[in-house]
Amino acid sequence: MTKIMVVDDEYFIVKVVGDLLRNNGYEVIEAFSGFECLEKLKTECPDLIILDIMMPEMDGWETLDKIKKIEKFESTPVIMLTVVELTPETIKKRPVHHLVDYIQKPYSVRKLIPKIKVALRINEEMREIREKVKDKKLAKQYEFSLRVKTLHENLIQTLKENSKRKIETGALEEAEKIYETIAEEKKVIKKLKEEGGKWVK
Repeated sequence: MTKIMVVDDEYFIVKVVGDLLRNNGYEVIEAFSGFECLEKLKTECPDLIILDIMMPEMDGWETLDKIKKIEKFESTPVIMLTVVELTPETIKKRPVHHLVDYIQKPYSVRKLIPKIKVALRINEEMREIREKVKDKKLAKQYEFSLRVKTLHENLIQTLKENSKRKIETGALEEAEKIYETIAEEKKVIKKLKEEGGKWVK
């Protein structure tokens, strides 16, 4: 059974997301802090990690950095599920390249499961690459291109939702900055497709 770890300091969020995942046939590992997440990763091996940003003592970005320094979880997909708005500054200053998606709260349950399925499918495709490409360096390059392409496609989706809200509230200057970032993200995707060959469509 596919294992998904949910990391959030809010008990209610962990339980709601956990119940949603269980109802869709996933096994859930619960962690209520970054420290507990890292401790459980010593014995657990999730196929996907859903991580909050705003947690005391060790926030989501620091937790993410520590997860990715563990060789075993270098390729494990991580989704940020957070109340923190995604901004152009977040993309420039935070290690978003370690993620496969950035989902903002409040989220639609209807949209969450499809996004999780996409992340898990990418994980399977990366396994396929590792099995078929004998050159480990080349395999890592393809894996990176595939994962980051998926991330940037998801970032564009989130940015579009944010720009719509900015326009609705009259924050046109902020919306314009978001549009500029979306254009940059599209250039990144085009480059990744060129570099990734048949593995990145």
